[in-house]
Amino acid sequence: MFTPLHNGEILIFAIASAIYTFILKTTSDHKHNNLLFSVIRSLVGKEECAPSVAVELIPKPKQKSVYFALFYKLIKNIKRWPRIQNKNQPICTHKYRCFLHVLLGFIKRFLAGVLIQFILHFTSSPLKFLRHPTHFFATLTKSSFDLAKFLGLYSAIYRAVSCLLRNILKYDRPEHGLLAGYLAGFSMLFYKSSTLAMYITGKLLESIYFKAAHDGKVPIIRHFDSLLYSLSTALVLHAAVVEPHVMRPGYYRFLARLTGGYFSQVNRPMMDSYGVCSSKMFPNYKLPSIN
Repeated sequence: MFTPLHNGEILIFAIASAIYTFILKTTSDHKHNNLLFSVIRSLVGKEECAPSVAVELIPKPKQKSVYFALFYKLIKNIKRWPRIQNKNQPICTHKYRCFLHVLLGFIKRFLAGVLIQFILHFTSSPLKFLRHPTHFFATLTKSSFDLAKFLGLYSAIYRAVSCLLRNILKYDRPEHGLLAGYLAGFSMLFYKSSTLAMYITGKLLESIYFKAAHDGKVPIIRHFDSLLYSLSTALVLHAAVVEPHVMRPGYYRFLARLTGGYFSQVNRPMMDSYGVCSSKMFPNYKLPSIN
């Protein structure tokens, strides 16, 4: 029997995050799994990644209102303030001083996390909140800001570690992304999700495999996706019969509905002799009548 690793999903996410950020600092060409790379790049900031080789089109100027123009001019003047400009640290390529670079990364991602969490909270029962708008804020708890803390701290930790390494070692290398990404991954302490950790790790392995296959280092197996799906389905169904107590309750309820309730009629006490505790969820099991 295997003992579960405490906060194992955080360790898995931290390792995957380290490899992702290392790849982002190595190259900007991500033909495989470009969406997930783009998400992580938006978290850490494009200044912390390898420069893009794509040619950016110059957008056409848009008509702005007078109030927006005044506000934009004010922000532009603030950005030009010498005290926040990053002119004394040529090793760091970001526009502002390191402290402000880290702080802005935290604030932007924190606010984005709050917005995402509010949208998810609202879409869970929109009619209820539309009828009683005050109930929306009454149902908010401290956990409603877990995603915001996770995103904000991920960006802040990564930027802080990267700036610290650059200023201490006086150079910037892709290997810095390994340490910075690994430490930033522990921000998942505020938003624990084994589903997210396993999804990101799975997509990382997929990206590495397709990159190696594109370079001719590994063969491309025909119908491998169908084979992998079949093996995964067999593993899930086997666990649902032999060890249903180790599955997520939602997974088992879905399979039970899918099979019309026949999973609960399996004679699991017969398998207890193998030491798998198959009948743990069914202490009052009775053999169904076959008549």
